[in-house]
Amino acid sequence: TGSTSVTVVGSNMALWDSSLSVRVGNSAGETTVWVSETAVGCKIGQGAMQSLSLQSSHKKAVFTMLSTFSYKGQEASSVVRTNVSPTGASSVTVLGSGMGQVSRSNRQRFGASASEVTLWVAESSVRCKSTGHGGNYLTTVATVGFQVGSLSNSFTYHGPTSSSVVSTNGATTGATSVTVVGSHVARVDKTSRARLGGSGVMSTSWTSDSSVRCRSGQGSTVARLNTLTTQRQATTLVASWSYEAQPFLSSAVRVNYIATGASSVTVVGRSLGIWDRTALLRNGATAAASTVWLSDSAVVAHSASGLTAALALGLTVSRAGGSL
Repeated sequence: TGSTSVTVVGSNMALWDSSLSVRVGNSAGETTVWVSETAVGCKIGQGAMQSLSLQSSHKKAVFTMLSTFSYKGQEASSVVRTNVSPTGASSVTVLGSGMGQVSRSNRQRFGASASEVTLWVAESSVRCKSTGHGGNYLTTVATVGFQVGSLSNSFTYHGPTSSSVVSTNGATTGATSVTVVGSHVARVDKTSRARLGGSGVMSTSWTSDSSVRCRSGQGSTVARLNTLTTQRQATTLVASWSYEAQPFLSSAVRVNYIATGASSVTVVGRSLGIWDRTALLRNGATAAASTVWLSDSAVVAHSASGLTAALALGLTVSRAGGSL
């Protein structure tokens, strides 16, 4: 803001007051007062730079000291409107101090992206328009002259939102094309990633700000979560995807068991899992003593003890069940 008292110490400053002057950078001091042959005092004007040269003039002699003076840098204390649309052009006001008594080429950044425009308002605030981007917990950076002030974890763009899934059911072998529809996915490809349940998809391709396309991986679980992540921001759509995992049982090898149990029975069908997915076989209401997955079309189990005739066989694979 200026009017700060500064004393310049040296030698040969004159034996009396003889029109001495002091300059900070390109700006003359507001006032200069001769103190002695070794010192002069002055009041500096407004400014917003750092590492400025200081010049002392006596008659026609000029003495310069390089990089000896800096103005106090600006400080950002808060941001009005901390969450905006990733499409950009949102008005944001940054509050603080040291923003300059006049406009001094103020610049504003959120994370690594400069704002579209920056308008100086007062010594304690600047207003800007955000650019199209994405991310959360970004650092707000304010620049006045060559001085920089920052405020960590102060700014966030709206994260992606998923609303529906095109193709909600796919083969357990994977490679099914799935389109996730929503909003704020990103205006350009920002390494979006999709997940179906706990498994990442084979590939994800950005389509537009409202959709991404992906290929499902292998699996066999029903009613899975669909998760879309863009620039460390995630959105989840509950129970939006299922594999065609309903086990179908067609026959059982050895349909009559010893009452004491431990009889081996092989159940044949399809969609029994492309790998061991904790398949469980039941004979009536009684679980088998053990169940071993063989392939997508067969499991083998050891029956438990029992006496009832004409029981139904039930097989459960990853929460999906089938019966015979």
